[in-house]
Amino acid sequence: MQHNKNTIWLIIIGSALLHGLIIYLSIPFTNYDLNSWRIGGESVLKGINIYPIVALRNLPFLPLFLYLEAFALIISSKIFTQIIILKIIFSFFNLCVIYLIYLLSKKNAYMTALYAFNPVSLLVTCFHGQFDSLPVFLILLCIYLIQKRRKTIPLLILSFAITLKTWPVLFCIPLFRLMKTKFTIRYIISSLTLLSIFPILCTAFYTFFFHANPLLIAKVVISYGGVVTIWGLSKGLFLLIGKNKILFFVLKLLFVVILFVFQIRNKEKSVFSQIYFAMVLFFVITTGFGIQYFYWIIPFALLSKKFSWYVYGAIFCTIVATYLSFMGVYISPLISESIPLFTWAVLTIYFLINIRSYNTKHLLRSFSLFNTKR
Repeated sequence: MQHNKNTIWLIIIGSALLHGLIIYLSIPFTNYDLNSWRIGGESVLKGINIYPIVALRNLPFLPLFLYLEAFALIISSKIFTQIIILKIIFSFFNLCVIYLIYLLSKKNAYMTALYAFNPVSLLVTCFHGQFDSLPVFLILLCIYLIQKRRKTIPLLILSFAITLKTWPVLFCIPLFRLMKTKFTIRYIISSLTLLSIFPILCTAFYTFFFHANPLLIAKVVISYGGVVTIWGLSKGLFLLIGKNKILFFVLKLLFVVILFVFQIRNKEKSVFSQIYFAMVLFFVITTGFGIQYFYWIIPFALLSKKFSWYVYGAIFCTIVATYLSFMGVYISPLISESIPLFTWAVLTIYFLINIRSYNTKHLLRSFSLFNTKR
């Protein structure tokens, strides 16, 4: 796409206006998560420890985001409520994601515009009010700095991303591989030390000032399994055996192992393709689900360049349909129940076809814990 130097700013300004419009239209809207942001902010201002019971129910992550909720509550007013302020912050970081996609795509304005105006990211950020734009921005910034031959700073940024939301832990392997560093014992220890800095400091700070038990904070983060009654395999298991917490926890651990093994054995050269396929696999086998998870797949889908447009369109439409079905669009219960299952099936078929297309042997090796061939 031919463009001048001002194209990216036109895209960002246009997207910013759309962000603002959606935030305005969402003012009457509320949901469970938005109420959780209020609870989190109030608990910090009142000095109340929310771990483990309240955190597990409403805020199942490390306490860093609680301070942002409290800050938004402090500066809120009748016009700019806490939720509006938070959505503005989330939108700002989504606009930063747009600019990073522009840089990482080698200034591809067409790809940047596709992301800037895609409804999934806009709805999750501006309407639903989820903060996924913050950790995604940090991951993309980490990749950008690694490409600039930086090593220490990207690890600290990744550490901060993990402190906001533990998701980035699932996709560390492609980032380490991108650094092209020999995995010596010394390097592994130093890297893990850098990655643990912000989670440890954040937990220690909250433990000291809010008289919390750090083990209970860790328990909340580790034990959280998402919603297991509405998506793919987990929904089928739920209908068969009910919500067996021990079984679903074991399945979550198995899912994490499969995801890590797949990433270790994945032979894709592009870091974006590696993370993209890992995310698609996540949607195929996850035992927990939230509609905000869709935010993560869009930027890496575009940057990976691993899809044909008609396949991308099919996946994109099913994701949007699933999102809208969860947002309370007035459709029959049968259709509302069927849409998430259909989306899961589309992503599953897409994953299997694409992995097979690039190398069947690598697919088999990816899931083999005992294969010693390289």
